[in-house]
Amino acid sequence: MCGMKRRILSLICAAGFVTTVAACGSSDSGSSASDRVSYHAAFPEFASSDEMYATADSVVSGVVQPGSEVRELAPIVVDSNDPKLNPQAGTEATEEPGEPVVVTVHRVRITELHKGPGKVGDVIEVKQLGGTLGKTTYESQETTSLKAGTPYLLFLNTYPDAPASVLTPIQGQYTLDGQGAPQSLPNNKLKLTDADLKRLDRTNMQ
Repeated sequence: MCGMKRRILSLICAAGFVTTVAACGSSDSGSSASDRVSYHAAFPEFASSDEMYATADSVVSGVVQPGSEVRELAPIVVDSNDPKLNPQAGTEATEEPGEPVVVTVHRVRITELHKGPGKVGDVIEVKQLGGTLGKTTYESQETTSLKAGTPYLLFLNTYPDAPASVLTPIQGQYTLDGQGAPQSLPNNKLKLTDADLKRLDRTNMQ
């Protein structure tokens, strides 16, 4: 339930769809407890791994490095729904001018490049909605935070002057097991096997 304040943020998600995020903040008056703000978002759902692979600008396997950074993005209004013209796609408010959006930016060292620019060994930035700034924690219920030291397979949209965004927080990231096989998040109905990934890589190279 929302507390003392409620704001509705309209976001352009990483896949180019328009989605609405409700951000609810509450605090305990007179207490020293930290404020908490919850982002609630609707993201596109891909019907197949082929569709998701084709949509992504970049597909990488990589290990999250220590030292994530929480950033506050100042919202701006864009005239285009094209995510290529909107470098903050996926985290940017187009309603309620002056209302910031908080993201956590992770550094990921590429161990295998499946699609897109870059090379093995490069370190890229990947942003996720939410983080803690000061005494306020911003949370996205749809997001599972990337963990330092953990290998992932990530389906990304990339931008010239901003961190990449995972296509969707549910379907766009997979942990990799000891054999390098992708493991879906518990609420991800789209399963992806190592054989699927190798097939998609071969198709992309043709």
